[in-house]
Amino acid sequence: MGTYLSTPVTDKCEESGESLECPDVPCAWGVVDMQGWRKSMEDAHVAVTDIPLQNDSGGGDAKVFGVFDGHGGPEVARFCGLYLVSVLTQQETWKQGKLTALDGDAKHLDGMSAAESDAGKALRSTFHALDRMIEDMERRDEILILRNEKPP
Repeated sequence: MGTYLSTPVTDKCEESGESLECPDVPCAWGVVDMQGWRKSMEDAHVAVTDIPLQNDSGGGDAKVFGVFDGHGGPEVARFCGLYLVSVLTQQETWKQGKLTALDGDAKHLDGMSAAESDAGKALRSTFHALDRMIEDMERRDEILILRNEKPP
């Protein structure tokens, strides 16, 4: 049957957490994944709620959540889940930018579009950096390992 099973795997993996001590943006989160009809689980996720802000953003912690669709293989999704936060926090627009809090409108940060904000610019440069890392031939062995092993 190719890349599909004859019956779906309906076992579910659950993960949850919370960061309620933040008075401005308390949150609780959860994720559930299911393999389904594919021969293996190809998706990955990241949920980090305690990324210190070290600029003029007013202190506190940033929260980063991401879901990565494997599109036919788990290794790139797992790689992105593993490195997203560390690459993000190394971007100049993250380190030096004004990372503002939501002002009640999820599409706008203090009156500008999310994509135009320093956080949006940092995310965009992070995605480009991750692409370059994935294409780097010196990382091939690591990516091949991630095909068969979930990172801790």
